[in-house]
Amino acid sequence: MTPITIMMILIFVITFSLLLFLGIKSVSSLKKIKTTNSLIPKDRQLFIENKLKLHKKVTWIFSIFIIIALQFPFIFTVYETYTTFYPKHIDVVQERMVDSYIIAGIMFIVSLAFIVIFYLILRVMIKAQLALIPQLSDIDYKNFIDYSSRLNIVDKAYPPLIIDDQTIYVFKAGRVVEININDIQSYSVTNGVKGGYHVKIKHPNLKFFILSSKHSVDYLNDAIYSKNSRLTRS
Repeated sequence: MTPITIMMILIFVITFSLLLFLGIKSVSSLKKIKTTNSLIPKDRQLFIENKLKLHKKVTWIFSIFIIIALQFPFIFTVYETYTTFYPKHIDVVQERMVDSYIIAGIMFIVSLAFIVIFYLILRVMIKAQLALIPQLSDIDYKNFIDYSSRLNIVDKAYPPLIIDDQTIYVFKAGRVVEININDIQSYSVTNGVKGGYHVKIKHPNLKFFILSSKHSVDYLNDAIYSKNSRLTRS
């Protein structure tokens, strides 16, 4: 085997282990989410239906993209082999092509693993939303809709936050973290060096998370500062 093949196998082992860990966490979170069987208002039912359609679209787009993207090492290896060694060194070409097929197989398995774990993570977020949206008060639902409408297509499908009367639900890598607003002892938001916003929060359930959108920060700020009397805007 060539060094690049050995490196791809190591990457496969590490990646698969990480994805397996995330998958187990996602399945565990999925089992804990309880959906409601109560009658849902028509506007919320329509919102949920549109959300499910968007979920399917994003899942298909990601699946196609990841399968194509992860085949680039195979395409690059084949191109390099034929442009460098063909036709003078057929034996080298044959050896490298065997490695190329191994790389293609590894990348295909990794892409399938990515898709499965990605689906499980997004399924947690969708199922949590379906459980939470019917429970929101009218004003909390309106605030959530206003917030969601300003997000990009990915965050619109999977918003990082949902906030009800006294609880912030933070969606993180296949799990949902509940934060009671009144239990927050300190809170700050800073700009990340590589973009996004770093949220530092003193709470038993969560200490730190990242938001990608200023709209998410505004949504979070309004909830915390209006509902936790101990905290004031700096």
